[in-house]
Amino acid sequence: MTTLVNKSLYIRRAISSDKERLIELINAAYRVEDFFKYDDRVNEGEVEGYLNQGLFFVGEDDAAVKACIHLEINANRAYFGLLSVDPSSQGKGWGKRMMEYVETEALKHGCAYMDIQIVNVRPELPVYYGKYGYVAGAISAFPKRSKIPCHFVQMSKKLSV
Repeated sequence: MTTLVNKSLYIRRAISSDKERLIELINAAYRVEDFFKYDDRVNEGEVEGYLNQGLFFVGEDDAAVKACIHLEINANRAYFGLLSVDPSSQGKGWGKRMMEYVETEALKHGCAYMDIQIVNVRPELPVYYGKYGYVAGAISAFPKRSKIPCHFVQMSKKLSV
């Protein structure tokens, strides 16, 4: 099912044939993190796993896939990750629209809360997500080898109808 969000943005479930574009999109969007990490954000096997687990959505216009986001539902809580916007399309509201879309999806599945994880060495992230009601909480270890010390910060938001 494809949902028209506005006259130029469509959001739909990602499918297997999107895999290569998703790998390119996510890794391009996460290049900003190269200062602290060694590897690409995702590889083919990881994207394949995300396609088979939870709900993976792409945002596209008439020309191409511009954004993606992965959603997992767990009882009354949901988690989104891999929010990625093509670098040439950043700053145009794609990220906000993708977040709003998965928050609506989570509500449809009976979730009361949305969780995300951000890395602490990107100070712009708490500010960005804070604008949309996300509040910082617990911290956890960063699971991969990194160039500098870092950790994850969980942020959560109470969803409302």
